[in-house]
Amino acid sequence: MTKRGFVMAIVAEAREEGKRIWGLVRGVKDRASMVKVEEACWELGVKAGRRALGEALEWIEGHRGGMECTCGGGAMQREQRDRDYQTLVGTVWVQRWYYYCRRCGRSASPLDEWLEGGGRMSLGVQGKMAELGADWSFAEAAKKLWRLCRLRVSATAVGNYCRWWAGRSMREGGRVVGARSGQGVDGGERLNVSIDAGKVLTIEGGWRDMKIAYFYDDEQRRRHYVVGIEGADRFGPRVRRAAGRLGLGSTSNLLVRGDGADWIWKLAQVELCGSRQLVDFYHAAAQMGEFTRAVFGEGNAEGRSWLAERLHSLKHEGPRRLLDVLDGMRLHKKAHREARRRLANYISKRIDRMDYPGWLAEGLDIGSGPVESACKRIINERLKGGRRWRTATAVHMANLRSLILSDQWAAFWEQALAA
Repeated sequence: MTKRGFVMAIVAEAREEGKRIWGLVRGVKDRASMVKVEEACWELGVKAGRRALGEALEWIEGHRGGMECTCGGGAMQREQRDRDYQTLVGTVWVQRWYYYCRRCGRSASPLDEWLEGGGRMSLGVQGKMAELGADWSFAEAAKKLWRLCRLRVSATAVGNYCRWWAGRSMREGGRVVGARSGQGVDGGERLNVSIDAGKVLTIEGGWRDMKIAYFYDDEQRRRHYVVGIEGADRFGPRVRRAAGRLGLGSTSNLLVRGDGADWIWKLAQVELCGSRQLVDFYHAAAQMGEFTRAVFGEGNAEGRSWLAERLHSLKHEGPRRLLDVLDGMRLHKKAHREARRRLANYISKRIDRMDYPGWLAEGLDIGSGPVESACKRIINERLKGGRRWRTATAVHMANLRSLILSDQWAAFWEQALAA
């Protein structure tokens, strides 16, 4: 390609992009449409986008008509004032209209409301802060915002906006996004939920359990998380309501998986009564591994062979066969008999939730790997690392991260701007 051809190709592309942005500018009527303009200008690049956004905002203000006061006192008086806005393309200066009412004393700038939504940064920047802060530390997110937008913000500002939008998503997202974003299931469709917990270091109470319930379909294309640092008596009803919001017609269509923790199965029995429940096979295998090490010793070849045979039996013949084998073992040492008692109690207590042959015959997964992955991605990758969190902030950040990981962020953001 020649130099002239190269330049002409860029000019032609810029002309088409300019036409698209101009169409968006002429259609601005609320926050959502203003964010689309800002994002379109950002896609041009910081330098060109800053000029384009400045011109767009000047045009919008130049063609603004009057404004009526909400008190019903007639038209508000107006004047023009200079104002700088922190946007996705950096700082933009605009001479915008400012209104005030002599009757009630109210003052307002429509451009401030449309562009910033009541904050000090544009809504486009606020959204990017929330997305970056969900994946990175607040300080690192601030650095990335500078590289992306040439906009200097503090780590504190990133944290504040993350908490604000996460808090709003907790108030509205579970109800609105779960029901209207296309993440739900049909009434007769099967739905899976895996439940687990991970540790978070909090300022108020030290290490505390963050509970996670992960809803998903068989292909994991539809995903929804419920998170909380709270007792099972409060977490359970939220899990039940989430199942209803996702369109679950009957709990008989719900497959519940979890490890051997008692609180999970008490929750499932009370809040998800009628569901099909299964103890994760690999947690049961871990219990059998402890028994094997206690009886045969660490690394014993005979013990490894015995364990492999028993795991195969548990998977394909069920837990009752394993109990018979344990009962028939001749163990002379007290410690060995105590290890057998613990394993037998573990199996007997959960025998109705260990139908591995039946689940495998239906082609169902017998592990709780999805929620283990959820704990890693939501808790370990963002909330660990030695930092101490306020309990409310940790829950807010987990909720924000779960929205992004479940591909519900875009739907929530669109609805929040339109609200």
